[in-house]
Amino acid sequence: MTDVFISYCRRNKTFIQKLHERLTNEGRDLWIDWEDIPPNADWRAEIADGIQKADTVLFALSPDWLASYECKVELEQAVQMNKRLLPIVCEEVQYKEVDPSLASLNWIFFRETDDFERAYETLRQALDTDLQHIKAHTRLLTRAIEWDKKNKDQSFLLRGKDFLEAEQWLKESSGKNPEPTPLHTDYIISSGQSQAKRQKSTIAGVAVGLVVACGLAIAAFVQYQVAETQRRRAEVLQINTLSETATATFANDDQLRGLLTSVKANRRLPMLTWISSKDDLYRDTEGTLRQLYEIIHEENRLEGHQDLITNLRVSPDRSIIASTSADNTIKLWSKEGTLLTTLSGHTSTVWSVMFSADGKTIASTGEDRTVRLWTLDGRLIKTLPFDAPVWSVSFSPTDDLLAIATADETVALVRADGTVVNRWRSVNQGKVFSIRFSPDGKQLLTGSADKIARLWDLKGNLLQTFAGHTGEIWAVRFSPDGTRVATGSADNTIRLWDLTGKTLQTFEGHDSGVISIAFSPNGQRLVSGSADHTARVWDMQGVLLHTFHHSDIVSGVDFLDDDSVVSGSYDKTVRIWWLDPELRQNLRGHTRRVLDVAISADGKTIASSSSDRTVEMWQWDGNQAQFLRSIALPSGEPNSVSLDPTGSLIAAAGFDGKIYLWNREGTLLHTLTSGTLEVYTVTISPDGQTIATGGADNTIKLWSRDGQLLRTLSGHEEGVRAIAFSPDGKTIASGSMDNTIKLWNIDGTLLRTLKGHTAAVFSVAFSPDGRTLVSGGTDNMVKLWNIDGSLLRSIRAHDSGVTSVDFSPNGQMIASGSFDNTVKLWSLDGVLIRTLVGHHQRIAAIAFSPDGNTLISGAADRLVKLWNLTEIDATPLTRAELIDESCKWLRDYLKTNSQLQTSDRNVCS
Repeated sequence: MTDVFISYCRRNKTFIQKLHERLTNEGRDLWIDWEDIPPNADWRAEIADGIQKADTVLFALSPDWLASYECKVELEQAVQMNKRLLPIVCEEVQYKEVDPSLASLNWIFFRETDDFERAYETLRQALDTDLQHIKAHTRLLTRAIEWDKKNKDQSFLLRGKDFLEAEQWLKESSGKNPEPTPLHTDYIISSGQSQAKRQKSTIAGVAVGLVVACGLAIAAFVQYQVAETQRRRAEVLQINTLSETATATFANDDQLRGLLTSVKANRRLPMLTWISSKDDLYRDTEGTLRQLYEIIHEENRLEGHQDLITNLRVSPDRSIIASTSADNTIKLWSKEGTLLTTLSGHTSTVWSVMFSADGKTIASTGEDRTVRLWTLDGRLIKTLPFDAPVWSVSFSPTDDLLAIATADETVALVRADGTVVNRWRSVNQGKVFSIRFSPDGKQLLTGSADKIARLWDLKGNLLQTFAGHTGEIWAVRFSPDGTRVATGSADNTIRLWDLTGKTLQTFEGHDSGVISIAFSPNGQRLVSGSADHTARVWDMQGVLLHTFHHSDIVSGVDFLDDDSVVSGSYDKTVRIWWLDPELRQNLRGHTRRVLDVAISADGKTIASSSSDRTVEMWQWDGNQAQFLRSIALPSGEPNSVSLDPTGSLIAAAGFDGKIYLWNREGTLLHTLTSGTLEVYTVTISPDGQTIATGGADNTIKLWSRDGQLLRTLSGHEEGVRAIAFSPDGKTIASGSMDNTIKLWNIDGTLLRTLKGHTAAVFSVAFSPDGRTLVSGGTDNMVKLWNIDGSLLRSIRAHDSGVTSVDFSPNGQMIASGSFDNTVKLWSLDGVLIRTLVGHHQRIAAIAFSPDGNTLISGAADRLVKLWNLTEIDATPLTRAELIDESCKWLRDYLKTNSQLQTSDRNVCS
């Protein structure tokens, strides 16, 4: 076993040698490939073994590391083994270029411009966090892998004290990082079952002696007691295992089965009548279900095809889904998931399907060089033969013509009886992959292998070209109103064009080619399917709203309605996904990560700061935000931004140790010098007369509105990351990297120190009545405190550090934002109300609007999001309501999915 496996790129070897020396000098055992691979060894196997036996896998991020195939393999292996991942940055990288498994974690910066000693101390603390849990994770995984490789030989199972410790470790692993793997769980359960069998055998042997010594009654009693204890332990372990499996299954792109498994655990728990509903087992099992229910998007899964799915389409009335497959069939499904009929007749792969405008006829194309027309009940109307495989077909709006693209680079217009109206081939266009009629039926759009989309009239005259992609164009679509064109390409992008050929927007985010695209019925969103195994939903500004995962290539996508999409995949499934209605608006303007957000007390002005060295200003009417202006900092990056009650004074502070004050028009009023290298936070008092800043010098400084330093508050032992004024402005709360919160009188008197966080405190906020304080830290915790300093409640809120917290204006709800890319809403008793999923990188800051109807969030994905909270009830569902609502969500899945076992189908009965 080793402490740390280091994944690095050879070009960063000088830095790694320095880090290696420091770590080994303090006694840490490292695995690094310049010294741990034996000569003539299978080096890939040695690396995999090194990762397996390491407690922590450290990734030294740099542009060269991102470009390295072998480094990506190391990451995949570490993720597969559920290892604790620890990313450090030795050269500047962009968040969007880093795998989500690392991008969502806290980064430790070791760049040339960073303080090495300070970064090393953070690294040292990170390595020592939850060390006992991590070492047990490594030790048990190694034994489990050996057991698995030996065909699960019982002689390799845990016994006695080893088993009891492993069982306890599994129970206590909930919410800890890294989580147990399914192999961990299987190994420990198998060990428990084996031990139970051995105990029964032992009891039987002991009973013989007891018959002689004390009689059968005593033997039976002892046997019962032991068996009962073992039975109860096994039942608890089974509930824990179901709950852990639910989380792992959900995270492994199987949301419905994950939710079903969690419901199963919660339904089974009351059968353990000897466990109180106040037991931690109830809390943890319910907490898992609540978390999964709040973030689930998969509504149903349609399974029945025997081979990969190649395409799909939704009928014009949105009631039927048609899917095509390499199993030579087309299947028609109701929107609830019931298989209506299977269309058989093609003799090889079916490539595409299209409904007529009236929804009464279906056209399908195949590798067998035919287009086939069908009725909705599956009757074959007509077979149209062609000279080459047919890849795409489109009905005209009047249903009197079919536009057809074939593999011999031909575009053909034919009538339903097979009469050819027109046929043409564009010189040098190559294969035509996709074809569509315009909504008015007067034009045709094609996408080709030569990386160009073309607009034609029905006589074959070229009207316009859409050039700009660097890969083949695999999908083309008209917007519902016919004024725009979308194209999906092998270059991993989607482009939105006007009809003159001008690019309006480029949608970037897929990691492989875009195979299928579709507009929402209202034309406000776009969905794309890609070879990177994802379906993604975008707004028309190119902002990524949702990412949905399959286990293989996503070959077809469409909208079922404006609020749900359907996707088909090579994994043989069709999945229906629900889109969050909470997102009110995306504010897009920053070109780098957002660092902070703020809203004025009158609710009319929103500000955001970014590492692009700007502060963006927005006017807010309670429904829509309008851009006001962008203010550029003279120097440095604005870590923090704050507004006075009317938005007439803007304060920003950042990396250069200065605080800048502007008026609403963007005129610089004052530049304040803090005397420290970096100012982490700035906030303006409720009356707008005092400005408080916290920085790397461990102090809080209070300034007047005109820029005069009033006083300095000293007492923290490390940098001050968060400051909040009480509603009456008389008390200040500060959160620090020394893991404490301090409360101060406005005159600078220290009132008390609040201890409880085990890592840096990044955010603090007062309740509206000033009696309660909420804090969030990099220990993943949200804590509620009485103003007298007593701890009221601890919430293990997120899977990664908590960066921002806030109270709702009515004081009934708490919001928290995290490095895990989510915003969560909580009741005051710590029950999860809602998880807001939409950001794709770490959350930097959140803030409630003064009326409580909107939550503002800013993140490293460069976006500021406005969330609609008007339909969210601050009272969380009871346990019974939660189970009931989860069963309602699963209703169609349980009713229609053909792959479920009867026992699973009846879980909600």
